[in-house]
Amino acid sequence: MFPSQKIANYFLRSAASRGQFLNAGQVLKLTYLAHAHYLGQNNEPLVKEPAIALNYGPTFSDLYADLSSFRMDTICQTLPEPLSPAAPEMSEDIMKFLDNCFEAFGHLAFKQLAVLARPEGSPWHSARQQQDREISNTDIAAFYAREYAFDPNSSDAGPSPSM
Repeated sequence: MFPSQKIANYFLRSAASRGQFLNAGQVLKLTYLAHAHYLGQNNEPLVKEPAIALNYGPTFSDLYADLSSFRMDTICQTLPEPLSPAAPEMSEDIMKFLDNCFEAFGHLAFKQLAVLARPEGSPWHSARQQQDREISNTDIAAFYAREYAFDPNSSDAGPSPSM
């Protein structure tokens, strides 16, 4: 499991390497979608902090705080990552998975990503009704394994037709 900033930075670097830049909303949603799809495929979290349900969709508290000053401006730098002595290095499999997520979703605008991150009946809907608004990884895994899984090892990985 990784800090949300590490996943976000991977997407920021991926975009920059393609001459593309992302805004805060895109980074938030890409990070959540990667986490959700990873849970759906592997039944284990990609991001170590719990996802929370905000009005505009699911996100991660620390990442949201780090990006709040950018609003919807383009982000032209990577984010500071929390120092963690036990933080693992990203494996080739994780990087391939993230590359496929970026190929599937990285070209989408914030509003499109927000729709994908909070489909009808998703864990985000039920978590919004809770006091702490934490989204259960168990619920995310079950929902994305059943409804929105894609093959992270496929070269043409992308959202399922129902997305």
